[in-house]
Amino acid sequence: MATEGLLQVIHSVSSSENNFFNIYVEGLDDQVFGMQADRLADVIQNISSLLSKSATRLLGLRLMNKFLDQCSEDVFNKTGNLWTSLALKACHAHMQPNESVLAYEALGKITSKSLQSADLTKSFASTHLSKIYESLNYVPAESVSCALRCVEICLRCYPASSGPSRKTIEKFLAKFHDSLDSDIVAYNGKCLHLMQQVSGGEVRSSSHKAQWKNYQTQLVGSIHAIFNDMFAHCNEIWDDNILTDQLNMEKLVLSDEPVNRSAQLYIRCHNLIQYLIAALKEPFPTEKPLLPKTLLGVINRGLSVTLNLLHQNPITDNIAMALLMPKVHIDLLHLLDAVVSILRGHILPYYNLILGLLMDIMKATSVTEHSGKQKPFALLRAKIYDSISLWCKIQGSSSRCDSIAEYLINEILTDITPEQNELTLQVCAGSGKHLSKKMKRQLHKAQNERSNITKNSVKSAKNSLPQRDDKNHLVTIAALRCLQELLLSVASFLKPTKIKLLQSTLVQICSNFYELAGDMGQLYSSAQCRLEIYNVLYVVVSTPHHLSPPPMDLIMSLLNHACCRDGNVKVRNQCARIVQNLEKLIHPQKESLVFPIDAREIRNAFIMLGQERLLGDSTALNGFDDESEVENETCESINIEDNEAENEKSQEGNMDIIPNDEIINLADNFVTQVVDISSDNDDEEIEEQANGDDVQVVENGTDGNDIELVENDRDDNVDCQIVSPTMENGNGLTESNRAEDHFNENPKSPDIVLRVEDCDSPLVQHVDEVAQDEPCSKKPKIDDSNDIENIDDEKLLEDIAASFVDDLA
Repeated sequence: MATEGLLQVIHSVSSSENNFFNIYVEGLDDQVFGMQADRLADVIQNISSLLSKSATRLLGLRLMNKFLDQCSEDVFNKTGNLWTSLALKACHAHMQPNESVLAYEALGKITSKSLQSADLTKSFASTHLSKIYESLNYVPAESVSCALRCVEICLRCYPASSGPSRKTIEKFLAKFHDSLDSDIVAYNGKCLHLMQQVSGGEVRSSSHKAQWKNYQTQLVGSIHAIFNDMFAHCNEIWDDNILTDQLNMEKLVLSDEPVNRSAQLYIRCHNLIQYLIAALKEPFPTEKPLLPKTLLGVINRGLSVTLNLLHQNPITDNIAMALLMPKVHIDLLHLLDAVVSILRGHILPYYNLILGLLMDIMKATSVTEHSGKQKPFALLRAKIYDSISLWCKIQGSSSRCDSIAEYLINEILTDITPEQNELTLQVCAGSGKHLSKKMKRQLHKAQNERSNITKNSVKSAKNSLPQRDDKNHLVTIAALRCLQELLLSVASFLKPTKIKLLQSTLVQICSNFYELAGDMGQLYSSAQCRLEIYNVLYVVVSTPHHLSPPPMDLIMSLLNHACCRDGNVKVRNQCARIVQNLEKLIHPQKESLVFPIDAREIRNAFIMLGQERLLGDSTALNGFDDESEVENETCESINIEDNEAENEKSQEGNMDIIPNDEIINLADNFVTQVVDISSDNDDEEIEEQANGDDVQVVENGTDGNDIELVENDRDDNVDCQIVSPTMENGNGLTESNRAEDHFNENPKSPDIVLRVEDCDSPLVQHVDEVAQDEPCSKKPKIDDSNDIENIDDEKLLEDIAASFVDDLA
C-alpha cells in the first residue's frame, strides 16, 4: 500500500502543467531504491505498466530515467530488454517532443549498461540497435540533441554492429552540417568521427587508420573549398597547393544576397572546423596519423586574410566578410590549440610559422586610439593571448618566445594598463613668441601629437557613468595569464630594461588599488583581474632575473596590504597564500649542521691551556667517548716528585751550551707527544731515571747569554720531558708545586698532549726515535732553575682563555 501511495503522489505531480516533479523525484533515492527486493519488484512492475500505456508513458519515462541511474546489475539484466522495447514505443512517426527527449535519454543509458551482460549485449546488438537507427527518421527538432547523443553512445559501444545502418546514420547526420546550435554541432562532429570505424561488419585496425587519415584530408579540403568562396574577391597571398578531396556532403546552395551568402559560408566553415577539432581530440581505437604541415597550411591561409586585405576591395561581399573574419580567426586559433595540444613537442620544428602567425594577427588587431569604452577586437585579442599561453605552457623553456617577447610585453602592458582621464597643459616656448597664430596652432598640434601623456589617455570625460567592461576584463585576464606563462618560460632571456619596465608598471598599477581607488577605473574593478595581477607579481618574484632582481619590499607590502584591504575574499585568500610562499623563499629553513666532536680533543684542548678545573668531573666527559672511558679505567694516578730533587738530579750530567737561535729553531720543529699511562697499580713508585738521550733539558748559562744543555738521567720509557719556569709566591710555594698538587687531586687524568707555544720559555728537545710500544710510566720533569717575574693570576687566566678561543677557531 505504501508503494502504491508513493506512485500515486509521483503521478499527481508529473503532469505537464505541474513543475514540481523534479523536487519530489529526488526523494526516490531514499524511499524507493532503498526498499527490499520483493517490494522493489513491485516498483519495477509499476514502472513497466506505466510505460506500456500511452497516457502514462511520460511518467514512466521519467521514473525509468531516474531508476536507471541507481539500479543494480542484477535488476537491469532482468528488465533491460523489456524497458528497451517499451522505450522504443515512444520513438515513432508521431512521437511527442517531450516523450522523444526522455526516450532517447533512456535508450542512451540502456545502451551503456547493456555491455555489463553478454546475453544482453548480444540481444541488444541483434534486435534493438537497428530499431534505434530506424527511429532517427522521425526525430522532431526539439529532441535532435538527445538523439545525436544516443547515436554517439551506440556508435561508441557497437561500432561493428552499426555497419548495416551506415546509410541511415549518414543521412541523419547530413541534416545538421549548417546548424547554429553549438551542442548539435559538437555531437554531430563526434558522430562523424566515430563513423570512420564503421564500415559494415568486422573491420581491421589498418583500415580504420587509413579511413581516419582520409577523413582528415577530406575535412581540410572542404575547409579550403569554403575559403575559395569566402576570399574570392580579395588578393590572397596564399600560393601553396590546395587539397581537392572533400567530404561527401550536400553542396551548399548560396544565396544571391551578399550578406546572406557571407553568413552561409561562415556557418559552414565554422562547423567544418569544429568537426576537425573533434576528430583531433576525440579518442579512436587505433593510432591517428596526423598531418601537421597540412593542418598548419589551412590555419595559415585563414589567418593571413586580414581586414586590411579585405578593405582593399570595398565591395559588399568583402565588407560583410570583414565583419565575420574575427570569428573565423578565433575558430582557426582553436584549431591551432588542438594541434599544439596533441603534437606537443613534435610541433617544435614549425615554431617560426606558428609564432609568426600569432604576431601577425596580434599586430592586425592593435589599435593605438579608440573613442569607445570597449577595446576593439577584444575577443580575438583574448584568444591570441590564450594561444600564446598554451604554447608557452606546453613547450616550456623551448618555446622560443624570446624572439617575440619584447613586442609581446609591450602589447600586454598596453592591455593591462587602465585608461584614465587626463589633461595636458602646453606651455609655449619663448622662441615662438614672434610666430604667427597659424604657426603657433601648428606647433601646438605637433607637440600634442608627440606627447606621451595624451597618446594612451582618454581625452574627454564623457560617458563617465559606470558601464560593463566584460570584454575589457577578458582581454586583461588573458593578457595577465599570458604574461605569467611567458615569464615562466623565457624570463631569463629578457632584457634587464624590459624587466625593469614590467616590474615598475605592475607595482604602480597595484599601488593604486586601495589608496587611490578612483584611479583604478573600471578595468580592475573586477576581482578576477586583481587576482591575476597578484599572481603575476608572484611569478615575477619566483622567477627573478639575474641582472634585475624584483623589488621584494614593495611587492611584500602590496600583498600584505591586499590581504587586509581587498573587498573580495578570494583575492584576500590568494594573497595570503602568496605571502606564505614568499616568506619561505625569503627566509628558508636551514638544516642544523651537526659535526661529530671527539671528547678526547676537547679534554686535550683544555689541558693544553692549563684549564683542567673547567672540565669538572672527568667521568662526565668520559660519557661522550666510549674509547676514552675504557682507557681511563686502565690509567693509574701519576705522582710528581719534588721539583728541587729533580733539578739537582738533572744537573749531574755534562752540560753543553746551545745558542739561542738554535733554541728558536727547535721550538718551531717541536712535535707534541701524547703521554700514555698504562700502569696497573695506583701505589706504584716512580722508577729511577736512567741516563738517556731521549730528552735534553736546557737551562740558563752562568754568563746569562747562553743556555747550557743539561743531560737528565731518566728511564728510557719516558717519551719526553718539559722544562718550565718556577715562581715563588708569597707562601713560599713554587708554581711547579702548585701544579703537583693539582695533578695529585686528579689521579686519573686522561692522556695529555704537551705543546710549547712560546719560544722564550724553556724548551723541550726530543729525539725522533721514540718507543711507541712501551707505555709511559713517568711524569714529565719540571725545572725551576729559571727565575721569572711574578704574573698576575687574573691576567694569566685571561690570556689562557683568549688562547683557547683562538685554538678552537
